Amino acid sequence: MKTANHLTLSALTITFATLTTTCAYAINPQPEPPGAITKGKLMSPVVNKGINPQPEPPKILKGMTASQFQSLAPSTVLEIRGKKIPKSEIVKALDKSRAAAAAKQRGESRKFAAELQKRSSDLQARQKMTVRNGNIAIKAKFASLHAVSVRNDARVAPKTSISVAPQITEVHAQDNIFRPGSWVAIKGNFLGSTPGQVSLTGNFPGGMVPLIIMEWYNDAIMVEVPTIEGAPDQTATLQVLASGDRKATSQVQFIAERVADIVPASLLSIAACSHNASFHNACKIETSSNMINGEHQNLPDAAGNTSGTDNYTIKPLKNGWKAAQMGGGMLAYNCNLSGNAIACPWTTEPETATANFGPLGSMTTTITSNIYSLPVVAEGPRGVPMQ
Repeated sequence: MKTANHLTLSALTITFATLTTTCAYAINPQPEPPGAITKGKLMSPVVNKGINPQPEPPKILKGMTASQFQSLAPSTVLEIRGKKIPKSEIVKALDKSRAAAAAKQRGESRKFAAELQKRSSDLQARQKMTVRNGNIAIKAKFASLHAVSVRNDARVAPKTSISVAPQITEVHAQDNIFRPGSWVAIKGNFLGSTPGQVSLTGNFPGGMVPLIIMEWYNDAIMVEVPTIEGAPDQTATLQVLASGDRKATSQVQFIAERVADIVPASLLSIAACSHNASFHNACKIETSSNMINGEHQNLPDAAGNTSGTDNYTIKPLKNGWKAAQMGGGMLAYNCNLSGNAIACPWTTEPETATANFGPLGSMTTTITSNIYSLPVVAEGPRGVPMQ
């Protein structure tokens, strides 16, 4: 009997304990531990996820491609060097870093006016040196012509020459080109002993430019081409007006004095912009500064550097203007200029920067980028538009 009573009591105790547990669960339900499945009931994954949702692990930013990054929602949390930062804050930090670099570059661009003036001054100095050296040779040539005139006793025109039309038999200019400041020796017949007028006629302001007479003999004249502004390169007419309104003409080549200037934005266009950087790629033409701009920036801690080539086009320049170089001086950049085509190869360079991620604080990271801003410099006739 004791044994039976003991077994019965034990059974009651177990039953009571089971009932107590069941009642307690019903009165005060306890949450299931993470990942547990309710005993005696098969839960679908969808229902179980809704009951006990698990946060998505942060995505690793390092090594992410541009398309992967762009496809993420702004609220997506990314991991950078152990820190968890929303995509929106990363974008803000990168934009701020790039804007600061671009502003610095534009600041340098504003100083280019001094560089341009220096280039024009150097260009004019080289032209003057070329003309000066050529004038030495022309003076010697004229001396030989004059010597022939003396030997032929032709320094004084015969009395009948006043009714005879003058003739131009030879024109001697450096490289056979009339340039501002250059000396020209003219050989002819029946020019008269009294100086007349020598001029160039053609596409010049007013249609005609008087030349400066240096020496005049019956069969030899030496003149100087004055400074001329507003005239393009052209084939012009050399005219000798001797006494008695007698004329002689000859066709000559005129080349204007060269100056340097920036090609306006209206004559520039983007042919192709490389999109190899993993965060930001942009090419543009700034109308306010007449500069071409390239911006390429990788995501923070990108593996290695990236590179590419941006291509731009210059519309055909008119009136003898030609593109000469990209930038110059402090704005020198490795852009290749070939005719009216510009190719700007670029490679991102690493820079250690402190990125500010708003309320999440700041951290030191490596950002690789390449930002350039420079003008296209052309050379052409002084005072003549290039378009």
